[in-house]
Amino acid sequence: MRLSAALSLGAILLSAAAAPQSAPCPCPPPAPATALEAALVARETVAVKTFYEVGQVGKSGVPTVEVIAVAVGLAQDRGRVVKGVQVRLAPHGETSPAPPEAFVDLDECNALLAALAEVLEKADEWKLKALDRTEVSYATRGGFTVGFLQGPGPQRGFVAADAGKPIMTLPFDALRQLRDLIASAVAKLAEV
Repeated sequence: MRLSAALSLGAILLSAAAAPQSAPCPCPPPAPATALEAALVARETVAVKTFYEVGQVGKSGVPTVEVIAVAVGLAQDRGRVVKGVQVRLAPHGETSPAPPEAFVDLDECNALLAALAEVLEKADEWKLKALDRTEVSYATRGGFTVGFLQGPGPQRGFVAADAGKPIMTLPFDALRQLRDLIASAVAKLAEV
């Protein structure tokens, strides 16, 4: 009797283990980190999206970072316009259906410009120093990261569209151009 009970229990455990497991429910996508990104994907409202192409920087004459000033008006917000900067990366000048991109709200642009000024100042101070591999960077709420690498060889600027994702290196002077483009985007958004 004990043997048949043990065999029955074993059969129940084996059939439970062999039963197909239900697939986990897909998680909803994370909430947008910026107001601009949230406005761009808003649902159930009329959205007026205006994009102002400010400019591009690159390496070897190939544009790799594009800066776009963006203004989004949502009907539900009655006249409120969400403004900011979209930074789109095209590694090695490649184009793809969905290039890596990051969004910076207008209220964060001044902090980004101040951080870029500090990064550039630090780079000027360290230009002639022999340092092991050292990185100086700043990341926005939306994951746009900008900085420079100091170490063996010349200083190299870098950007990433999402913190933690692979970075794209740029000639160091491109960081100065990028700062100027972001400042131009902020000026353009002040006009609209």
